[in-house]
Amino acid sequence: MFKIVNSGPGFGKAPAAAILSIILLVFGFSAGYSQNFLCGDVNNDGKININDMSHLIRYLYKSGSAPLPAVAAGDADNNGQINVIDVSFLINAIYRGGIKPCADGYIMLEIGQSKIFGPAGETIGFDSILTDNRCPIGVYCFWEGEATTRLHLWTPDSGTIYFSAKISGLTGPQYSWGHFPVEVGNYTVTILDLSPYPDYAHPEIKSNRVYLKIE
Repeated sequence: MFKIVNSGPGFGKAPAAAILSIILLVFGFSAGYSQNFLCGDVNNDGKININDMSHLIRYLYKSGSAPLPAVAAGDADNNGQINVIDVSFLINAIYRGGIKPCADGYIMLEIGQSKIFGPAGETIGFDSILTDNRCPIGVYCFWEGEATTRLHLWTPDSGTIYFSAKISGLTGPQYSWGHFPVEVGNYTVTILDLSPYPDYAHPEIKSNRVYLKIE
């Protein structure tokens, strides 16, 4: 199920946009997002950049046109909803080297969630965020900051191992030092992203989702 979340001041004032959204929702895509579009390319120009953020903001808060060619193109964090968190996700991906919209090859966990990742039932869980002093979007900082999460990993041989893993406020290929792999038993766990990224304009939105890889 896909859900459009719009709490902006212009919500409810643009029936045409709402109708277009419903049409695209029904006919534009189905579960699994199997359609041929680039996730995060909200204006359908083949690129992901600041124009897509602007398009999504206008859609959510200023009665702008829906993401093209399907509403799901605006679901940057691939969680089945379109809201301000997707805007934050795009900002983090474009300017801070964060994980790409709808990227593959990672495990996504929300706080309190666990997932099986191994053939013998090996499980990884996300317990909490211990600290998060990453430099917020919209603020100039002398240090990019970092965040520390509390995770746990279960294996048949070792049982449950609790550990912490952190990530810098700057990540991506150009900031290879921004990731801190942690050796846990026979596995290496690396935090790829912690989302939503802190945003000075939206202090009410707290990070609650971690993206990680296990090797």
